[in-house]
This record gives sequence, structure tokens and C-alpha cells, in this order.
Amino acid sequence: MLFVNPFFLIFTALIGVPILLHLWMRQKPQKIIFPAILFLKSQEKPQKRTLLLRHLFLLFLRVFLILLLILIFSRPSLHSSRYTPGGDSPTAVILLFDTSVRMEYRYENISRLQAAQEIGKKLLLQFPRNSEFAVISTKPGIRGFIPDRGEAARQLSRLQTSSTGKSLLETLYEILPLYENSTLPRREMFIFTDMSEMPWNSGLKTEFQAFMKKYSDVAVYIIDVGADFIINDTLDIPILPKTRFVEGGALHIKTRLLSQNGTLTAPSKIIPEEKKEDPTSESSSLPLQRNENVSQKTVSVYMLDAEGVPQKRDEHSVFIRHGETVEMDFFVGDLETGPNQGFLEITGTDALPSDNRRFFTAEVMPSIPILLVAPEPAETLTFFVKQALAPTFHLQQEHSRFVCDVISQKEFMDILNADLPPHVSTPIKTEKKPDSPTKPTKIPFSSDTNFLDAYAAFMLIDPTELSGSVWQKIFDQVNAGKGLGLFLGPNAHNITSFNAAEAQQLMPAKLEFQSRRPEGVWLAPTRATQHPVMRDLTVPGLSIPWAQIPIFRYWQLGKWNSGVQNILSFTGGDPAIMERTVGTGKVLFMSTPPYNTQIHDHKKPLWNLLPQNGSWVFVILMNRMAQWLTGETDNSANTLAGIPFTISLTGTRHDRYSIFPFPRTAQDTPITFSADTREHLLDISAVEKPGNYRVSPFSETNTLTENDFIRGFSVNTSLEQTLQTKISPSQLRIIFGEHPIRFAKNFTQIEREVTAGRIGFELYTPLVILFLICMILEIWLSNNFYRTAK
Repeated sequence: MLFVNPFFLIFTALIGVPILLHLWMRQKPQKIIFPAILFLKSQEKPQKRTLLLRHLFLLFLRVFLILLLILIFSRPSLHSSRYTPGGDSPTAVILLFDTSVRMEYRYENISRLQAAQEIGKKLLLQFPRNSEFAVISTKPGIRGFIPDRGEAARQLSRLQTSSTGKSLLETLYEILPLYENSTLPRREMFIFTDMSEMPWNSGLKTEFQAFMKKYSDVAVYIIDVGADFIINDTLDIPILPKTRFVEGGALHIKTRLLSQNGTLTAPSKIIPEEKKEDPTSESSSLPLQRNENVSQKTVSVYMLDAEGVPQKRDEHSVFIRHGETVEMDFFVGDLETGPNQGFLEITGTDALPSDNRRFFTAEVMPSIPILLVAPEPAETLTFFVKQALAPTFHLQQEHSRFVCDVISQKEFMDILNADLPPHVSTPIKTEKKPDSPTKPTKIPFSSDTNFLDAYAAFMLIDPTELSGSVWQKIFDQVNAGKGLGLFLGPNAHNITSFNAAEAQQLMPAKLEFQSRRPEGVWLAPTRATQHPVMRDLTVPGLSIPWAQIPIFRYWQLGKWNSGVQNILSFTGGDPAIMERTVGTGKVLFMSTPPYNTQIHDHKKPLWNLLPQNGSWVFVILMNRMAQWLTGETDNSANTLAGIPFTISLTGTRHDRYSIFPFPRTAQDTPITFSADTREHLLDISAVEKPGNYRVSPFSETNTLTENDFIRGFSVNTSLEQTLQTKISPSQLRIIFGEHPIRFAKNFTQIEREVTAGRIGFELYTPLVILFLICMILEIWLSNNFYRTAK
């Protein structure tokens, strides 16, 4: 048994006081002369025996009361399994704080993190001298014990919430080994959390119990600073089906509005916005009278202008019950070319503002020019490719992602042989005829214009033989950054030109012969294909009728050149589409032509039915090939805090770029990154703070104008960081397994639980109760025993 205050045991000498009083107050018998003395003497012995028993019982009761009083002040307790000798032994203390944005939730006019900090500051004062402290948050950082209590208090007061951070389980794996560097005998850990389930969800659960066995001497206390009841509205991360689109298109934004309450364990019901009943109608299932379980919420869309000032563009109001989820769709048109940034916001404020605003970025870009080259009749041979990339309907609506110009192979060769100045770049100009709005008319090039600089890529559709000088000039264009699509067909009958050294700088391999398959083969992609060209054609669950798109002829290739990658094969295993990188440009090769070879002469052999039987597959394939050649990928400009991502820099030629919030303030210091000038990509490390950001070329003077903004991106906090689904103490005990944990919600409970954890079960309360019972019994007995007869 352990005594918290053993000094009071010296007062056990006081038990002699009732003994002395008993002896002093003992009544002496008086001699009484009475005629019936013999009768009285016969009753003397039984009365003395009863009187003695009463005296002894009262004496014992008074001695016991003094002992109880001494024990109460001494505060005895039963040993715990974590008992360490010495009530004031120095302690190695870890204070672990969950600092996710969810801890910003305000309850009783104080955030959950502030409530944890107040308890933590009081707790620091309770530890013995020479103790060591480690104040740690779930945000990564430098960690270790410090002996300075004041510095620990300063670190505690500087804690802030963060959108980036690890789960509590992951953090425990990292910080528990700190105890191995401490020589102090007592080890205690205090975990401050709002008891949300998310910080405890980790793939490390299965190993955690075995891990904790190595630290069985560490006393763990979980401090619940969560609100007693949660009422909060949350916006989900916005989903943009398309983050890059051409001028004239409308931005489509999808999101969800979640209403949380204290009983929410998961989104209980999803109600599409357009199917939700009008709550003001008589048939509505939502009550019209005031009901605290139903509320009206308004979500607005704001777009940022050139100065970063929000402009409201759309809003929707919905009625929502606590625990429900409502889907919402927004459409915003009339956007300017370049990065368009904005945010969704719930009107009004609530207890957790950080999940009321969500950011997004979409980029409006002009149509991408692509040059299609084919032998005569060029318009006929390029018809299917042109309609796949720039459909007539989209051109009429000015929504086409690509704009295709067609020239004959002879014109193309004349341009290359004209030896135009390679460094003069004047984009080709187009004008629309009043009577034909879909067909651009080219203004003839002149000697001071590099015609090909106007196009992001060019495609050779079933070319005939080319001279070595032409192949070399095509190589120079690709090496400088152009994209080249090579689609071979029946016109490549003179394979000597394609097997020449100049052509092999671009070709994937030497041509050997035409492979004839009268029964037909078909394209055979695999789910393992990860190339961007095949992204939309290898989606799990997508059924593509490959067997209905037979290929009857294709070119057989010899040994592959270096740097060549196969993207798509035929069912026999022969390559169908191959790619290679040449300098800063890209080359795609297809061994069968992208058109119907019998379209203008039925006597010619049929090579494939790809444009006819598989028209929609053909459209997807051609668009993906064009996007890859031009570098215009659909990489989303919207990411989550703490996750690295990559931005495409196609069309720019800078080595370093600056990143800063938008709108930008005087306190914002741009962060500089170096770009991959070969792949035209910018790798951005994790961004912590949610918001809209922009990318511009690096400037030594740090002065930027509107025209310097070339890309934008948005960062949001993940939905899981703000959901407040609770975890129960019993679930936490399962996670910790055999390792005992104690819970507390306030400082008083912490003192009681810490005492119980250090010294075991304290007997203070039962001793006080027993003392009161004995005191009442002693008063009753003494009043009856010493009653004076009247």
C-alpha cells in the first residue's frame, strides 16, 4: 500500500486519547446500604459484564475514528501495474495534439485546439522538477524531449491547425521511440483529440497492438476535448468534369453539401438537387413549421477577376435535414482565356468555417492548331482524322478543341525545301468566309514567315516516299519541340525512303513488309497499359467492341530503335501504335492508316474498318493521340493539401517559375521551382494552405503583371479532415489492445486519472464515507450510554 501523505501517520499516537478519557471517565461503584442487598448482589455480575462490553465497544469505535481520520489525511491507495517508487519522480512527458483543421470547430466560444492548449498548460505545472517534455502535433516537424518547462509551454501556445498532417496512429509510430532516448523512470503520454474517427483510421491498426507491447511502461491518457454535440455544414471537394476547355465552353462544377450532427456516422442519404421537392409546396415531406432538424442553406459560386476580387456568378438554395447529403451542380459561362479561378462558399458562418469554402481552377484555352499532311487527294485521306479532331458542329459553335488545316504532301515538301528562316515565328492567320463559317482560309506564307511554327503538331497521313533532306528537316522540327504523327498505309510501298538513316531518326524501326490478315485481327489493349493515349480506352468496366473493328493489313516492323515504346498491339502481338521522344518533341507511329482505303477506289485492298465500325473508339483514340503530341493533357489543376502534383508547361520556354497565392498580398513570398524543360512539366511539392495559386515565370525583381500568369491551380483540404464522425472509448481500447488507456474530458478528471494511473486505486473516498458512518454511530452510542437518569 502507498500513502500520498505519509507524514500524517505520526498522529497515530492520538489513539491514546480516547483510552485515557475512557479510564478517567469510568464510573466508580457506590456502597448502598439496602435491606435487599442480597438480591442486588445477585444481579451485580451480569450488569458489570454488559457495562464492560459497552465501554469496550465505544472505546474501539473512538480509536477507529482517529485512525480513519489519520488515514484520510494520509490518502492511502492500492498499487497500480504502472507504479513507480517515489511519488515525485521526474517524468518523461509527451503531449500529443491532433492539429487537423477539424480542431478549429468552436464550441462554447472556443476552438477545440484552444481547449486542448488550456488543459495542456495547466497539466505542465503538475509534473515534478527535472521532468522532460515533448510537445508534438500531427504535423511533421522536429521532435524531441526538452527539460525547459517554459519552452514547452511556449511551443504549446504556438500550435496551429494544418491541412497537412499524419493520422494519430502514424504519429504514435514515430514518437514512441523518443522514450528510448530518455533515462527517466516514469513515462507518460497525453493525447489531445476531439475523439473523431478519422485520425485513428490507418492501415497500421493491425500492427499497432504488437508495437505498443514494446512500450508497456508508458502510461497513456486520452484527453477528449470534443464538443458534446456537433452541428456543422460541410462542402465537399468540387468536381470539374473538364478542367481545360476551349473558348466559348461553360464550366461545370459538381459538389455535395453535407449536414453533420452529433449522431452522423456516414452520409445517410443523397438527394440530387434537381429531384428535391420544394419545401414550400403542400406535398413536400419537409415540415414548414420551425424545425431545428431542417435548415435552408445557400451555396454560391464566385469567380476571381484580374485583381482577385470575387464576383458572384451563380447560387443555389436547398433545404436540408441534419445528417443528409445534397448533390449540387453549377454552370458558369463567359470565361476569359487563361486560368479562371474561384470558389464555392456556404452563405453565413458556422462552428467550422474551414469547410465552408472550396477552391477550383479551370483553364480556357484557344483551339490548338494541327497540320494534316497527305498525298492527293489530301482532303479525302484526312477526312476521318479531321472530323475526329475538329467536328463540323464544334467548329460552328466555336467549341472545338483542335483546329485542323490540310495541305498536300507536295505543298508540305515545298515549304520545307524553301529554307525559310527557322527562327522567325509568325503564326498562320485565318479568316472566316461569310458563306462558309467552318472552313478557315489560309493567308499564303511569305519568305519572312516560318509556316510550321503556327502549329503545335503535324500528322503525316499515309505519306509516300520522302527525300533524305525532307526527313532531316522534319527531324529538326520535332527535335525543336513539335509533335509528329506518322500513319503508314498503302502509299509507303517504297520502303527504301522510310528505312533511310534520316527517316530512322523518327521511325520506330525499319519497315519489312505488309502483313496481310484476310481473317482480320484487332487491337488488343491491356488493363496494364498506362500510357496517356490509352487512358480512356482501358477504364475498368468499359466494354469496347474491339472484335468488331478488324484490321486486315498493317506494316510489319523489324528490330526496334532505341527509346521506342509500344502503346498498343494487335491480337497477334505485333505493334500497332508506338511512340518515341526526339529531343523535346514527340513521335507517334501507327502501322495501319486512319482512313478507309476504298473510300475513293473500291478496287484497292481494304486495310481496316477502324473509322467506320469503331467510330467512337476512333474519335477517342485520335483525340488522345493529338493531346499527347501537343502536350495538352487533362491533368487536373485541383489538388489536395499536402499532395505533390505536376503542371504542364506546354507552350512556355522558361527554366524557373514562381508560385504564389491569388489574390496575392504584400506578405506573400513567391516560391521558386525549376522546370523540366525536356518534358515541359513543373513538379510542385506539397502545398499546405488551401486556396487559389498561380504560376508565373521567375522574376528577379519579384514584379509581375497580369500577362505573366501562365497557369493556375487550387488546393483544398480533404473532406476526411473535416468530418467529425466520433470513435467510442471501447473502439479505442480495441486499437490499443492489452495496453491500458485512461480517458478524461477536463482537468479535474485528468488529475484523478493521473493519480490512479501513477499510484493505483486511491482509498480516500471510501475512507471518508466509512468515517462519517462511524462518527454517526459513535454519537448515537455515546448519547445513549452516558444518558443521565432524571
